[in-house]
Amino acid sequence: TVYRYFPSTEALLLACAMRSADGFLDQLAAHLRGYTDPAEAVVEGVAFTIEALADDDTIELLFHQRGRGPSITSDTARAFGRALLHRLDVDWEGCGYDEVALDHVAEFGLRSIHSLLLDPGSPPHEGDELREFLSCWLGPALAHPQLKRAAPKPVRRRRAAS
Repeated sequence: TVYRYFPSTEALLLACAMRSADGFLDQLAAHLRGYTDPAEAVVEGVAFTIEALADDDTIELLFHQRGRGPSITSDTARAFGRALLHRLDVDWEGCGYDEVALDHVAEFGLRSIHSLLLDPGSPPHEGDELREFLSCWLGPALAHPQLKRAAPKPVRRRRAAS
């Protein structure tokens, strides 16, 4: 049966969605070619994805399954997001991101896309305004690993023996 290859209905639905998204991911990677700053790359990637998928009936169906559809933060979805991040021109390691941090970036990006597709706002965030909104709130979160690395290390003082 199909469950020999997929452990659950969620995994099967996610695999189908991912397979149908192959062309879109190639288009997204091509669109993001040349972006080397983590925040700029992720902000543009999230904005581009929201704009491209806003009118996609398949995505809307998946997001409105309420507990029956694939989880946006499943292990498979995050692994998929990390794989996409590795396709970008960003030197993640050089910018202070290890695999755990990339997992967090993938999850945060997926959650942002999910939220803004489910409720785009009134009026909806679009174009330059969408990018400004994402830069303001998502951008600083992506700068955190670089800021953390640049911060001076606290000096530990030895306690005097009593």
